[in-house]
Formats: sequence, C-alpha cells, structure tokens
Amino acid sequence: MFRFRFQTVLDQKRTERDQIALELWRANEQLLHLNRNLQDSEEVKSKHLRQLAEATKPGVMELTALLHHRQVIAETTKSIADIHQEIVRVNQSVSELKSQLVEAERAVKTFEKLEEKHRKEFEADAQRKEQHRLDEVAAHQSQQKRAA
Repeated sequence: MFRFRFQTVLDQKRTERDQIALELWRANEQLLHLNRNLQDSEEVKSKHLRQLAEATKPGVMELTALLHHRQVIAETTKSIADIHQEIVRVNQSVSELKSQLVEAERAVKTFEKLEEKHRKEFEADAQRKEQHRLDEVAAHQSQQKRAA
C-alpha cells in the first residue's frame, strides 16, 4: 500500500493555505462592511448638509438646529476619515494575504506533484514486481511440464 512519506507536511501546507484563505475571506468581508459604513456616513453627512443649507436660508433661523447639523457634519466627517484609514489598512492586509495565499498554494502544489510522482513510482515498482512474480510462476510451470 502506498504511503506518501511527506503526507504530514502536505497536510500542514493545506491547513496553512486554508487558514490564509479564510483570513482573506474575512478581510474581504470587513472591506464590504467598511464600504457600507462609509456609504451610510456619506449619506448622513449629505442629508445634514442639505438640512443645514435649508436652515440657513433667510427667514427663521433656529440656532439649535444649526448647531445640531454642524455637530453631526463634523462627527460624520471624522467618521468618514477614520473609515478611509481603516479601508487603506484592510486593503494592505488583503494584498499581503493574497501574496501569502499564492505562496501557500504553490507549496501545496509542489508537494502534491511530489506525491503524484512517488505514487507513480510506487505503482510502477509494484507492477514490475508482479510481472517478475508472474514470470517466475510461468517459468516454474514450464519446467514442470518439461520434467513430466
């Protein structure tokens, strides 16, 4: 029976590859979440900018509304800047993880090719041994027929 002597290494490389792929998936999910938050924050900021423009039209000006809109705009502007920084950080992480995944996949394929090579050598050797055994049986039977 064939037993690949580097099976534990191959299993470890596959596990590492799968872990990196999972981390990459999580980072991409985080990017989606950040982009949704960014879009939501930009919509809130736009809404309050429109409301601030309406509140500053000539006529009745409500000071508390003006202050509220300005405060919300300032907070969302900071939030948007923070989200942009986080997106940059996560994008760098995604890039690094992609590189790691390529390397991990390359390592797995190298060991899989080595396993296939060893399997073929094992099967060829087993076939040679079987053929040799059959040849010996045939030769032995041939000698018995001549002797009889």
